[in-house]
Amino acid sequence: MQVRIAEAADVEPLRRLLSSAPRQQVHLNFDGIELAVREQRCLVLERNAEDALLALLIFVCEETPAPTGESAPRRVYLQGMAFQRPISPTEALRVLLRALARMLEKHQPYLIIVYSRQSWLDRALRSAGMAQAERVEFFSLEDLQRRRWPQFDVAAACRIRQAAATELGALTTLDACAFEPLWRYSRRQMQDALDAGPVLVAQVGDQLVGYMAFQFLEETCLLVRLAVHPDWRGRGIGRALFGEALLQAQRHGCMRALLNTQASNQRAKDIYHAFGFRPTGESFAVFTLEPSMLDPAISF
Repeated sequence: MQVRIAEAADVEPLRRLLSSAPRQQVHLNFDGIELAVREQRCLVLERNAEDALLALLIFVCEETPAPTGESAPRRVYLQGMAFQRPISPTEALRVLLRALARMLEKHQPYLIIVYSRQSWLDRALRSAGMAQAERVEFFSLEDLQRRRWPQFDVAAACRIRQAAATELGALTTLDACAFEPLWRYSRRQMQDALDAGPVLVAQVGDQLVGYMAFQFLEETCLLVRLAVHPDWRGRGIGRALFGEALLQAQRHGCMRALLNTQASNQRAKDIYHAFGFRPTGESFAVFTLEPSMLDPAISF
């Protein structure tokens, strides 16, 4: 077997692989896959040049923002995987991950990340050497228009307002202070949040101490991101931001609200429960792999 970077001539073989592979998880449409091929972000596994493709792996690299004085690993997200019979996903992943690691050697330190929504992929990722870092759970709030909440006290002279487009850098820095490297927003993700819907900020004096990003999708409000600077937690700022977002959703005519958070983030879940959110039962696993965890015996 051999691994190589997909080329333009592989577009049709990739389409055939995706139309027939019994095991696959791809977070891109085919235009996104063609872009990955052009940008040399797609690896393919084949037995030899004459045979059909056995597997593919699509990835994207993203810098990890970090507060001043701190360094963070580059994040490498696996956006798509597909495995054709007779090869096993575990066998293919071991070989593909080793090949990816060799491509990334000049970019160390880095962290490979996969969001898995399928049990077969969970098993394959574990068997290939990846570790489950977290599980993300979903919550919903129904009958939003009928909801009323008590006034939450804020133990600070905090002003809630709409974020300005010029605050992209300040919001990205705040986010990096509020989250571990695995969960931080890049500048691109923060720009997407600003473009997609309202973003509220909490300001104390001249300092941004928290923000809330959300979106309106027909009659549903998607609560995308809640962050409070660690130095300002425990003062009601998160509840104030969250409550204002829900009030805006009511004024917009939304009937329900949806969000997700890490299973271990009890502080955030306490806020959500206080506002009436309940778990939907839906979740997905987050797997990670550091280069030191790769099996050096695997070759390709």
